[in-house]
Amino acid sequence: MIGPVSGRSSARTWLLDQAARATGVKRCKKALHTGTSQATSVLEKAIDSIDTEIEIAKARADEAKLEHEALKASASERKQAIQCSDRPSPPPIAEGSTS
Repeated sequence: MIGPVSGRSSARTWLLDQAARATGVKRCKKALHTGTSQATSVLEKAIDSIDTEIEIAKARADEAKLEHEALKASASERKQAIQCSDRPSPPPIAEGSTS
């Protein structure tokens, strides 16, 4: 038979009944309740996962902020080390030079 049987509430129910008959598995309200519980559990885990991702991103952002502050604080010292007056300056590059 094709399509929902009269008295059935939906095509989905009819399809589930057909699948149950084909596999020899009986459907019952307990199985539907278990399926709902499992789906709810999966969604709750997904919500927890989102919260964990936010916490991890916050920790990375805090770490990046600390790194930024450290680099900013040491910038002048590092620049001075590069521009040390003890070193001779390199010869100027002539315009038109290809090397």
